[in-house]
Amino acid sequence: MYVDPVSLNILGSSEVVERGPVLAFLIGIHAFLAMPPPIGLPFVGWTGVVMTFMGLSGLVLWWPSKGQWRRGFLIRRGARGLAFHFDLHRAAGIWGLSIFLAVSVSGIYLTFPQTIGPFVRAAIPGEDTATEPRPGYVPGTGPIGPEEAIALARSAVPDARVTGLELPGSENAFVVDLEPQGLGPTQPRVLVVLDAQSADITYIDDPRNYSFSEKVLNWQHLLHFGVGLGWLWTILVFLSGLLPLIFVITGLTIWWNKPKALRDRTNAEASALSE
Repeated sequence: MYVDPVSLNILGSSEVVERGPVLAFLIGIHAFLAMPPPIGLPFVGWTGVVMTFMGLSGLVLWWPSKGQWRRGFLIRRGARGLAFHFDLHRAAGIWGLSIFLAVSVSGIYLTFPQTIGPFVRAAIPGEDTATEPRPGYVPGTGPIGPEEAIALARSAVPDARVTGLELPGSENAFVVDLEPQGLGPTQPRVLVVLDAQSADITYIDDPRNYSFSEKVLNWQHLLHFGVGLGWLWTILVFLSGLLPLIFVITGLTIWWNKPKALRDRTNAEASALSE
């Protein structure tokens, strides 16, 4: 249940909280291209493969010749028509390449986690490190309430801020949600489970102690959705959504007008020779 922490009004549950028709429509377009999920999801995943190939091949095509590096990053002053579209295509591509590839590659993993996950874990061996309460932690005595559970979780986990609390259910345990602080991702969250009767910490799940391969896989979610890596990355991921549109418009314009430009150039050279 979702409860407003100020007014204590019940906002609803995960079953009744609606995303809204516009957001639900956009999510359906982005994740499944408005097709049934079993068809649309693989289609979107393979589109990510195509986008990754387009990004890497675009880097090869962009690579400037000697002495032309500055031109590869900028739009020439006074460029118009085909020249403007050509410069915009190149400049937008190189400046946005890193974020474009990050979103594309992470989207492939999010579409095919059962296929890519085992491969990454096999290629990058490593084991998770068990998380124990930090040295100097003083255990509590039960039974405990919400305030005590929060205080104990905060003292057991270093460099983390409490962001949520799950009240005891059938297992009679508090689950405290904490956000990692300092450098590094703020997601996934740290979870601390405490027995409500004895105050014992029965489990700590700290992603900072995961194996490197698991951290790599976790990063795919953060990179793709622009969460947990600060506001700057969120803005960059938002702007990356405009890159395919720019590439399509400029690429089609170049493709459509280049034959005409080549003919005009050939005619001009022929006229110059005839004179």
